[in-house]
Amino acid sequence: MPKTKARLQDFQVKRDGEGKLIPIEVETEYGTVMVIPMTYGDSEAWARKMKDVDNISDGEVAKLFAKHIVDPDLSSVRGDDIKDNYKPLAIAEILRAIMKASGLEKAMDAVVGEDGTVRIDQKNG
Repeated sequence: MPKTKARLQDFQVKRDGEGKLIPIEVETEYGTVMVIPMTYGDSEAWARKMKDVDNISDGEVAKLFAKHIVDPDLSSVRGDDIKDNYKPLAIAEILRAIMKASGLEKAMDAVVGEDGTVRIDQKNG
């Protein structure tokens, strides 16, 4: 397979004419979702939290969903919703979609256990 030469745009997030990040379609076990990818700054902040992944609160996960998942609209999801109303696999799939759209699929190994359960502290925040 011939190698193509990388362009500057290949390394950058895509933005619309107003400077807003353009969502990316990502396939999950539950269907397609539209995800606003993380920028490098977003990923750095999330990586700091992942250093102690067992202490990431449900509220922090809910904020991540609200910021990055645009369809379906998860902006109303709160920390107690995560704990009480969502399937563990669904949470893992949403996190995977965000990581995939951001080019960070390998980072999911730190968050999702071998059995598919999400390693998140069950405190609301």
